[in-house]
Order: sequence, then structure tokens, then C-alpha cells
Amino acid sequence: MAVKKTVLKSIGLLLLSLFSLCSMAQQDVYFAGVSYLGQHQLLQENYPQALRINAQTDSAVGRLDQALRQQMQQHKTAALNVRFDLADYRKGNSVVISLGIEKEYLSTELIGDKRKLIAKVSAQLLLFDYKRGVLLSSVPVAAAKNHVQSSKASVQDAQQQLFEDLYLGRKDQPGLLALASQKLPELLASTKVTRRFQVAEVSLAEPLVPLLPSNYSEQGVTQYIGQYFTAQLANQGRVAVLPYVRGAGFGNKMAGRFANGDVFNLTLPKPDYVFKLQLSNLKKAPYKDDMLFACRMQVSLDEPFSEKTLAEGHIHYAVAKLISPNHKQVDEWAAYQDAMEVLLDDFIHQLPQPQRSWVKQHSDSKSLYQQLKQHKKLFN
Repeated sequence: MAVKKTVLKSIGLLLLSLFSLCSMAQQDVYFAGVSYLGQHQLLQENYPQALRINAQTDSAVGRLDQALRQQMQQHKTAALNVRFDLADYRKGNSVVISLGIEKEYLSTELIGDKRKLIAKVSAQLLLFDYKRGVLLSSVPVAAAKNHVQSSKASVQDAQQQLFEDLYLGRKDQPGLLALASQKLPELLASTKVTRRFQVAEVSLAEPLVPLLPSNYSEQGVTQYIGQYFTAQLANQGRVAVLPYVRGAGFGNKMAGRFANGDVFNLTLPKPDYVFKLQLSNLKKAPYKDDMLFACRMQVSLDEPFSEKTLAEGHIHYAVAKLISPNHKQVDEWAAYQDAMEVLLDDFIHQLPQPQRSWVKQHSDSKSLYQQLKQHKKLFN
């Protein structure tokens, strides 16, 4: 009887939540600017460039906040009435919209007398009830940029300019803030879904931990994999995907801090289906004039309510990287990341329409194709 009451209570709360979300189109939402996701004590370590750029103003409002406000004013949508006046989130309407930055990444390689830099940023466009601490909707957004310069030129100057371009954009290329503002209609659309997916667990096989570069932690790698898979699954456009939160099985909470110092701790909706990922192996080997970088992952798709595993198996992929005698500094981890990203991209494309040939080439799990085929309707 206790179990039945719990189930009925959960269903009631879910229906109430869905009713509230569906009525969002008639409500005002308040602009809360840029925020930084994660533990407060790690913000300076995780987001040095965003914090630096946002502090570059004499105004009480940060530079990123000002730019995001301008972009959202230019990309108005009839579905959301974004208000930019001041609101008391703790008393009145507490539904706010914020761009939660979740990752900054920089890779460098020295090739002859040239230096190659690759910079990436990613974020979550968030709609949430500040007073209740409940996430209503989220849409991932990301941007990347390459730059090649003389090996004698300042790395710091180039790095700062790269991240300013990534966040604020240039005339010929929109930045993260503009890309996020263009996704406002998607933010409301994702509140009306009936199925939600989430990456629930990401782990590394124990033998891989000592192989990580000195500037990468196990937590940083799992965070990267979880966030990348989440973004690519959401960008497919067929399903709603909750943000990846490390330790999602323990309360499914997402912490963050606004630029003005206010903190929040959001409760995420319960997912209907979850993915579990494990990076199980990394290998490199010479191939002709190239070096092959390969990765292997264990993936599973589970249904928490029924406690059933719908699909599981190993998948693998290798990418070739040309390493010439002129390479003085090789970022091997960037090559492994390329392999992981291509593998996850391809796997996600298999979900709505699995191909026997792809599974045969990139997996040694005999039942994976049939399992994916059986559950492809979930992604269509």
C-alpha cells in the first residue's frame, strides 16, 4: 500500500508540474543574466575567461550580462516574454532565465614555427523557478574556434582574444551569447515533452586514470563526456535532455552562482530514461604516415521506473592524426577527444535509425543492434 501511495503521489506531482510548464507561455520570465554552474570554490578554476570578461566594465552589470541582454532583446520570441526590469525573485514571480556556463577548454600544439590553439565553450540556457529551486527547462549551446599564430607570439593574448570572440562573437561569426539567444523558442518547446532523457553516470575504467594528462582530472574527463553526449543528443532535436549533473543519482541537483554572487541549487525533473557511459580503453598506434587514436566505451540505456536495461554494449572508434617531424608539441589528448566525440556523435545518430553495418563495424556486442532497433521509437 505504501508503494502504491508513493507512486500515486509521484504521478500527481508530475501532472502538476506538466500543467505548470504548459502554462509558461502566458507568464513573464525575468532575465537573470549569466551564471556559472558547479561548486562555488571551483568557479575561478573552471571559468577564468568568463569571469575575466564579465569583470571588464565600470558598471555594476558585467560585460557578458550586458551583451546577453542585448542579444535576447534582438531575438525576441512570441512564446516567451523576457522582462529586463528588476524583480524580487524571493517574493513575486520567480521564474527566471539564465545562461549557465558549464565549460571552458583550450588546446595548444606547436608545429614548426607555428602554434595552433583550439578553444571551446559550452553552456546551458536555463529556465527555472528561483524561489522553489526547480529547473523547468534547459537547452545546451556550444561554440568553438581555432587559431594559428607564430610560436613567438603571446599565448595569453591569443587565448584572451579567442575566448572574447567565442563569448561575444564577431561580425562574421556569432558568439555563444548570440547562439543561446537564438535558441529561446527551443527552451519553451522542451517544457511540453512527455519523455526526458539524462546521462546519469559517466565513469573511467581504473587502468585509464593514471594515463590522464597532468592538467586533466578524472572528474574533468567524466564531466566533459557527460556534457558532450547531452549536448549532441539534445541537438538532434527529437527528444528533451536534462543537463548532465555529476552524481545525478543522489538527488539530481544542479548548483550555480549568478554574476552578482547569488547562488542557486536546482532540483531537476526525474528522467524517464537514462544513459550510463564508461570510457573503458584508450589506444594509439602508428598507421602509414599517421597515428591512430582509438577509444572504447561501454554504453547502456536504462528505464529507472521499471529498473530495466533496454540496450547495452561496447562501442569503439579510431581517428587518424598526421604527426609530422615538425611537431614539437603534440596534444594527444585532443586526438583522443576527437575519437570520443566522433564515436558519441555516430552512436547518437544510430538511436532513431540504427544501421546493422555501423554496429557491426563499431561494436563487438552481438545483441546491441537488435536492442537499438527495438527501442528506436523512443527517439522519433
